[in-house]
Amino acid sequence: MTENVPHSTFLEGTNPLQKGNKRCSAESPSECAHAHKLLELTLEKIVEPVLILDKIGTISFCNGGAQKLFQHNDGPLTGKYLINAAQFLEEKTRIPFTFNFDAIFAGDFPNHSLQLVLIDSKQREHLIKLSVAPLLTSDGRLSGAILIMHDITYIHKMETELFKTRKIESVGILASGIAHDFNNILTGIVTNLFMARTLSPTNSKSNQLILEAEKEAFRASTLTKQLLSFAQGETPVKETMSVCTILEDSIGYCLSGTNVESNLSIAADIWNFSVDRGQMGQVIQNLIRNGKESMPDGGTLFINATNISINDSVSPSDTAYFLPIPWGLYIKLTVNDTGKGIDPCDLDKIFDPYFTTKPDHSGLGLTTVFAIVKKHDGYITARSTPGVGTTITVYLPAISNKHETPKLSSAKLTKGNNRRILIMDDNDIIRMVVTRLLTKHGYRVTSTTHGAAAVEAYEAALQENDVYQACIMDLTVPGGMGALEATQQIQAIDESAKVIVFSGYSNDPILIDYAQHGFAGVLVKPFSIEDFSAILSSVLE
Repeated sequence: MTENVPHSTFLEGTNPLQKGNKRCSAESPSECAHAHKLLELTLEKIVEPVLILDKIGTISFCNGGAQKLFQHNDGPLTGKYLINAAQFLEEKTRIPFTFNFDAIFAGDFPNHSLQLVLIDSKQREHLIKLSVAPLLTSDGRLSGAILIMHDITYIHKMETELFKTRKIESVGILASGIAHDFNNILTGIVTNLFMARTLSPTNSKSNQLILEAEKEAFRASTLTKQLLSFAQGETPVKETMSVCTILEDSIGYCLSGTNVESNLSIAADIWNFSVDRGQMGQVIQNLIRNGKESMPDGGTLFINATNISINDSVSPSDTAYFLPIPWGLYIKLTVNDTGKGIDPCDLDKIFDPYFTTKPDHSGLGLTTVFAIVKKHDGYITARSTPGVGTTITVYLPAISNKHETPKLSSAKLTKGNNRRILIMDDNDIIRMVVTRLLTKHGYRVTSTTHGAAAVEAYEAALQENDVYQACIMDLTVPGGMGALEATQQIQAIDESAKVIVFSGYSNDPILIDYAQHGFAGVLVKPFSIEDFSAILSSVLE
């Protein structure tokens, strides 16, 4: 692309296309025609759109690039006034841009390179960079102007998307740090609430209120998980569970106080699945919210969960037969609203990042849903009829047997019987509440603030022949040794050492493959007393 070209050098200061050009009159007609043809061929070969205007703003030449940019299919642009060929707008203000031809032809155009919005004949917008220069004859007389346009719509869009992606990455990094501290605080709150609940009568009002506070604390912990799942591609921390629990909790949470009713249907023999509880809750909540928002005047949201076995016995007429997922057992979850539906032109875009038809939305909700379902080796489809409604269908790998992750039937820790536990965490509250909880149940507890101190404590216990039956260590200690390095050093002197790792960074890959790193168990902060008890009991036994 040519920009900011001095008048004296542009095309050697001539325009052979302009009638009455004196240079042409001094040459033979054949030479003039040859020069005319040569310039035409040169400009036609230029990829960027090029226009030549006469002194009143009429298009005297238009190459193929300009014809394509203007989307003018009713014949050539030559002979038309520029202001009639397309609409030009100021990029930022969106007000019509007025070409000052007198300024252009006088060489006083305010800027040789402008950025404008061009609206073509099909009403599609293009962001263009426009370069303008006057054309002079060999004797210095004004003959017209040349306009070179560069369509930067795609480049601008990519730059915008890159900027958004970088912002999300920055938010993700910030969220990771906040999540650790936030989940530490919640762990202290949850543990203290549990201890308060054990001191109040089981059926009392205070006991019930404390229990509700515990539930809300765990719900608060899902906020960081939701952000991390999109911003940093959080790896699912899966557990075997029933879809019933997530559906019932999500429906009540999203539709409470609205004018939308729910119609929930779950197969009596519904299989279990292995999912990340927080991420799958986010999937269902997003689908419910989308359905609710499509019915601003109220309506019914139909939610259905059934078992489906995709194999060679499935009829080719069944949509599931052609899904790009391995054959096997799946839970088929459908969310159907009775709203206005989705325009067919938009249906294929609803899972694209930032696509939204609602000006006050980010366009990330269904993108996040798509990403989470994919991470769970599932698939999601959408169909819609304008004026009738939309149906979103999610297929998730199922587990046919009724086996769930073992949980203690009550919130009581196994008796310590004077066994020793080593705790390592840089957070004072975590050490205090866990120590208090274990001590109350008959354990002898040593607490340390970093990995090096934990290694020293373990070595001392070995020398005293009073070993620790289990260690509970924080994965990350700012500025100090964390659980991974400490465990490696401890197991180097005692290969039978059992270490439970816990962390507020729920997206850390070490938590997914904890056994490969020498850990006997894993806890994600904040953890319930039931989870804590189950893990500790399994390690000790």
